[in-house]
Formats: sequence, C-alpha cells, structure tokens
Amino acid sequence: MALSDTTALSERDPIIYALKEAGLIVSLAEGLRRMIDPNLDYEAIRKELAQQVFDPPLSELIIQNRGLR
Repeated sequence: MALSDTTALSERDPIIYALKEAGLIVSLAEGLRRMIDPNLDYEAIRKELAQQVFDPPLSELIIQNRGLR
C-alpha cells in the first residue's frame, strides 16, 4: 500500500465514523455478508469504477427514466 493510500484511508476514518453514528451507514445483513468473495480486491474494483466515464452520465439516465420533476 502506497503512502497516499494510507493517508486517504486515515482521512476517511472520521467521516465513516460520523456517518455510522448518524445511522447513514449500517452493517451488512448476514446473508449479504456471506455473498462477499474474500478473493476479490474490492478496493481495486472501486477505484477502477471511479475512473470510468459513463455515457450518458448516470444523472442523465435517472432523469430519462423518471422524467423531469
């Protein structure tokens, strides 16, 4: 793990803690927890998805599906 990765994680910890305390992040149910594959690197997958550009953007897809309000 690079130093920047460690820094990013330590900066996220207080944010995650605050979100959990506010009830905005909850633990996974046991059924969902069993679905997690320990052999996958979910952080690498998250980073790869974060770098992708979707066309059209998700916000536009949502507006198309629900219509303007």
